[in-house]
Amino acid sequence: MMDEPTASMSPYLGYLVDHMAADAGIKVLLNGQGSDEYLSCYGELKRLRRLQALDSLNIKGIAKEYSIGLNEALKMAMRALGRKTYQTVFGYKRYKQKFASPVAVSPWLKYIDFDLLQKNSDELMEEDQFSKSSYQSISAYQLFNSPLSMYLRWSDRNSMASSIEARVPFLDHRLVEFCHGLPLEYIDDEARTKKVLLSSMKGIVPDAILNRTDKMGYVAPEERWQKEEFVAEFKELLSQSIIHSKGIIKPSVMEYYQQIIDNRTPFNFSIWRFIVFGFWMKRFNIA
Repeated sequence: MMDEPTASMSPYLGYLVDHMAADAGIKVLLNGQGSDEYLSCYGELKRLRRLQALDSLNIKGIAKEYSIGLNEALKMAMRALGRKTYQTVFGYKRYKQKFASPVAVSPWLKYIDFDLLQKNSDELMEEDQFSKSSYQSISAYQLFNSPLSMYLRWSDRNSMASSIEARVPFLDHRLVEFCHGLPLEYIDDEARTKKVLLSSMKGIVPDAILNRTDKMGYVAPEERWQKEEFVAEFKELLSQSIIHSKGIIKPSVMEYYQQIIDNRTPFNFSIWRFIVFGFWMKRFNIA
């Protein structure tokens, strides 16, 4: 139904929710897509605030953002000053080589045969690059590129499959434009995200909801399923997916899954992704 592999179980759980709504006679659902992309930005604003505090050498700001004492904040500021000086003297290229942390490659990527993918594809998608220098640029990217376009696609497909209407009031352009005109401290701080939304809903939405800190999307107990309750079933699905992938998924991924079961490797969502990818290739007869 989605026409493409999905990175998590979330689209399927949304599909079940929409079907339940339809069975209950509900014709229209109001969904929350969009609010995260301009009212929290999935943690990117926290990173931005910290960078701004370090860049301005704001000792109190650094202490507040990192929840540390002033002495530790002073040390961080001195290190930041040293890096800024190094970049000024030697240029950004050498600065990046010396100080920029390399992106940690997800360990499960080594179980994909990228040579085979490259051989059968005109090009491989590269990670999108975008400016992370301001709240507005981060939010705009998430709204117009990723991940919102993916979430809206899932919502649209699921609602149509359930013969109901889905509406996204948080994406009213007037609301988005208003929030983009606000300073960062109205949107996010070290204590909470979505500040302007939470403040505006005071007295309307119960405090128990406004004060929640354990917000989750559509999630399932995948770790328990994969490591305890349905190990045999997941192993069988994974072995079939390896066959369906026609060499793209390496057979050694079975050993990787066993490491996850044995707690020798931290749990992640890669096993689900391997399974869905292989069965997607089978369903659409991908050669």
